Amino acid sequence: PKVALMLTWLERFDESNPTTYTAGQLQKKRLNLAKMSAASFFRYWDLAPDTTLLMACGLGSWSGPLSGLKRLSAMEMVRAMKRYKESFKTFQYMTSPYVYPTTGIGATFAKASAKVLAANNGASLIGRPIDSIMYDASGRACGVTSEGVSVNAGCVIAGSQYVPEAAEESYQVVRMYAVLAHAPHKCKDARSCRLLIPGSQVGRKHDIHLICSGSAH
Repeated sequence: PKVALMLTWLERFDESNPTTYTAGQLQKKRLNLAKMSAASFFRYWDLAPDTTLLMACGLGSWSGPLSGLKRLSAMEMVRAMKRYKESFKTFQYMTSPYVYPTTGIGATFAKASAKVLAANNGASLIGRPIDSIMYDASGRACGVTSEGVSVNAGCVIAGSQYVPEAAEESYQVVRMYAVLAHAPHKCKDARSCRLLIPGSQVGRKHDIHLICSGSAH
């Protein structure tokens, strides 16, 4: 019931509407999300630690121990959970907030990006080498040079292999693969799904992310 009350409030919450900040059934209270921490927000709903961890990690994409919620703004957490819930409305009949392209994200992402660029009078060039990154007088990246052609940009997003001098190793990602003859256990027979195991539940510093991709994806 406590979780249901929070989710019902979250469904009605509108950041631009001050009246939706009020919560509670018998005793009404206006939540000052800008000043309270995420920990205080969950404590208001009187959620158990395990439930708080589930809501923060599953809906709020939080990664870390519960103690870290004391340093996170309640507004940031509410926004993240709101995005998660509203993502179900992206397409009709969605049962997951995640979209799995039937041809794989590698084949779909480039087409989707090109479509967005074309709609905004832009263009995409795929498969061309990057000769160098251009920098302005202040040292800020301002474009790229490819096959002798320079293109200016207000922002440059690049992989570390293109700017090794500006990148440093801070952590490592361990990937393990398994081939299954069946859908993951307790996932409602979903062939494609994502499982999140909080690190605190298995004695690890970081969370474990399991992604299952069915044959269609």
